Amino acid sequence: MRPGPSQTAGGTQPPSPPAGGFLRPFRHVRAAGRPGGRSSAGCPRGRTRNLGRDRPADRARPGRSPVARARTTRRGRSPRELRRVPPSASLHDATVVLDDRPVLRNVSLELPPGLTLLRGPNGSGKTTLLRAMAGLVPLARGRRQTPPSLLYVGHRPMLLRGLSPRANLAFFASFRGRTIDTNEVLRRWGLQDVAGLPVERLSAGQRKRASLARIDLETENVVLLDEPFADLDSDGVVLLRAALMSALARDQSVLLATHFHEELDRDAKQRFVLGDGELRAI
Repeated sequence: MRPGPSQTAGGTQPPSPPAGGFLRPFRHVRAAGRPGGRSSAGCPRGRTRNLGRDRPADRARPGRSPVARARTTRRGRSPRELRRVPPSASLHDATVVLDDRPVLRNVSLELPPGLTLLRGPNGSGKTTLLRAMAGLVPLARGRRQTPPSLLYVGHRPMLLRGLSPRANLAFFASFRGRTIDTNEVLRRWGLQDVAGLPVERLSAGQRKRASLARIDLETENVVLLDEPFADLDSDGVVLLRAALMSALARDQSVLLATHFHEELDRDAKQRFVLGDGELRAI
């Protein structure tokens, strides 16, 4: 039997890796008969040649310069592609309908680096706006931009039951690809004495602190906080304010929904009030 394209007389020869790390489709050229037993492609008559595999390693791929290859990031995205990733979150003419009732009407909001305050009475739609910004509720109309790096902390502690605050924080850090000193983070939030207890045994304020401790992971460009001061005692309020100031010093975009705490107004770049599903700057 005549050997095939990837065979030799001694057996099967594994194909060599593609030059430059790129996968190329095989393009076989059938050898034409020529005097001397060789084809115009340089192969013995009746054999085929893999032009893609035989291309020299230092030969540039058509349409792909070496400079463009060198600029490709570890995740496989070029700088041009990375510029298309939104650095922050935004809503544009967004309308959200829940249970056949419009909760948000034509809301437009962009989050620059810094603090954005959102106020409004209960039932005004603050939670829905934050969840829409995070991509957790569908839009009936409008559009949004949600970056891949975003932290949403709801008004209820978002913790895994049966695990300790230390295990919850370690799980979230590993999910984000971070290696942190969980004991140090929990110490800053005053949770060192309950770090190993199941979260069910913690008080409401301690559970809220354990949930807010994720702010210290420093992995997100955008932080969305829904009533973060609820259930916190005076010491917890001081700790949260310190965490907010650290986030603002890192130029993170923070959207904070709250009823009170007018003392935050001096640090806010934007202030809005939400009522009857409509957003208004103040």
